[in-house]
Amino acid sequence: LLAENKAETVFFISLKNEIKKCSDFYCSVESHMSVRLVRLQVSLKYQSEPSNCCHGTNSSIKLMQSCVKLYKDVLLLEDFAMVNYLAVSKVLKKHDKISGYSTRGKFMENVMSKQPFSLCSNIHSLLKKIEDIFERAEKIEANKNKGNGNDQPTKGALVDSEMYNCIKAILDLKKQSKSL
Repeated sequence: LLAENKAETVFFISLKNEIKKCSDFYCSVESHMSVRLVRLQVSLKYQSEPSNCCHGTNSSIKLMQSCVKLYKDVLLLEDFAMVNYLAVSKVLKKHDKISGYSTRGKFMENVMSKQPFSLCSNIHSLLKKIEDIFERAEKIEANKNKGNGNDQPTKGALVDSEMYNCIKAILDLKKQSKSL
């Protein structure tokens, strides 16, 4: 019945094309962020080697800044995924209300659940890896500053102290939840 209606067929073809654009964009950006993560990991490995411990006074701060920037970008990608998932759900809800069909549940289950941006599993993995790099870079910086009587990197040295505080709060909450 639904497949026989030309307007419905055109609607779902258009909807699938828009979903494909979202998926392609999401995959492209996610891939780019994975490359950025690898660069952070390489930088951290280089800084963790004892022979390179003093190669730059701001190197660990710069690494932490890069972590903050990437963390923000990953959160934006996660927002993109959620907004687009919800948008499709709302479009289908409105479609069903106007058309009288009941397509939303099946479409969300059969089409949307298979989209890379609907799961965000890689996003959560990226965030965790960035948090780990951030913590390790922070420890490297603290070790550099021990001789100065300062065991914390200066917040002013970071690009965005609000995001620094956010990452620190997330890491602190994770530590507290592990002890429960």
